[in-house]
Amino acid sequence: MPELTWSTFVDKHPIAHLVAAIIPVNRGPVVPSHVQELRQLVGRLIGRFNIAGDFALKVVGETHVPALYVSPEIHVAFERRQDADKLAEGVKAGRVSEYAGWASQRQFYLDPLAALEIAAALVNAGVWDDPVTALSKRR
Repeated sequence: MPELTWSTFVDKHPIAHLVAAIIPVNRGPVVPSHVQELRQLVGRLIGRFNIAGDFALKVVGETHVPALYVSPEIHVAFERRQDADKLAEGVKAGRVSEYAGWASQRQFYLDPLAALEIAAALVNAGVWDDPVTALSKRR
């Protein structure tokens, strides 16, 4: 299924399944372009899972200088539980209960090592022959 915009997805599927990727903040702000690169990486990974229902991605959290210690998140909403399960299993996301209004919810840390592992898996699967080299740069 193609990716929907977040607002279209929420209007169409008010009760859905969430997988949240937390981007850890260490000693400084997370560069917005890096967050967008990670969002694209997660989108490519979802494309690998043969998703049957609708889904949407959204970046949550501030990524500019005043937000030095706020970890941005990439939220992925799925119409179908089975689709959310595929991503959650692929990234070893754990069950949580901190996000209100979701039928199910999981989260994982998308740190530099996890991002490189995802990129390597996509390259090895032959679905990505031009990995983002910025993923390996220290931020």
